[in-house]
Amino acid sequence: MKPEHFPLLRSAQQNLAQFDQAVEQLAIAQQAGGISRPLFRHVQDTLSRAVYRAWDKHIDQRFFQCSKQIISPELARLYRALPHMRLHSVITVHEKLQKSTFTGPIMAAMQHLIDEAYPLAEAVNALKDKMIEGPLSLNSATKQPKPRPAKIIKTCPVCFRAIALIGGYMANHGYQRSGRMIQTAPCAGFRFPPLEHSNEGLIWLIQDLYQRQALIQSALDDQANLSRLVIPGKGLNGGATTLTRDSPSWPSFFEHHVAQLTRELGQLETEIQRREEQLSAWQPEDG
Repeated sequence: MKPEHFPLLRSAQQNLAQFDQAVEQLAIAQQAGGISRPLFRHVQDTLSRAVYRAWDKHIDQRFFQCSKQIISPELARLYRALPHMRLHSVITVHEKLQKSTFTGPIMAAMQHLIDEAYPLAEAVNALKDKMIEGPLSLNSATKQPKPRPAKIIKTCPVCFRAIALIGGYMANHGYQRSGRMIQTAPCAGFRFPPLEHSNEGLIWLIQDLYQRQALIQSALDDQANLSRLVIPGKGLNGGATTLTRDSPSWPSFFEHHVAQLTRELGQLETEIQRREEQLSAWQPEDG
């Protein structure tokens, strides 16, 4: 296993040396039959960011975020059903794509990227039960473990929580949307440097807010054509209910749905203004 075996992943990386080093460290660990816990986490985080960036560049931006690209409803549903793209998702996505009957350039691109990342996911998965306590380096088993360095805590540029750094980037962490007492998908801030060092994550967040704003505005503009609403059930085992325009309770639920979208749109406008002002005033931390 060598870095040059992963051209698609390498082409999307901001820190190519860090990616190459992680691949080399993974190959050493495979050969040694074990890996230290801190090194495993570092390699896993680095390769997770690599997969995320490669999927974003080669799949999301190229096909699904491109206004000129025509996507069939069936393929769009498959895409939305795929898990959040990180290293541990690769094996699951690989299985889903293998079972799919879709063909064409988009499916070929997804399959090509997942096939490339698959050996990395398999190798990391195989090392999960082979972690050892000890030094980061696997070159010498006789070295004494070094004292664990103190965690460096910085601000995530996406959720703005205080999060530890790993290799100059935010450690993987969950994301709780404001106003909701649940943790959603992992925060996208894990692929960016902290806010104190870079505004890259803040720029991404503002772009994401604008995209969400456009989607909600589109839904409000097209409300007259809405033909059904899916009402989630209560509790963990509650089943969802689908309402159509001929349902007796449609008027009240439709009114609530439109009011909720209008409220979210106003919240987004406020949030965008706040983050735009934050970006204008942003300065890197000294040192």
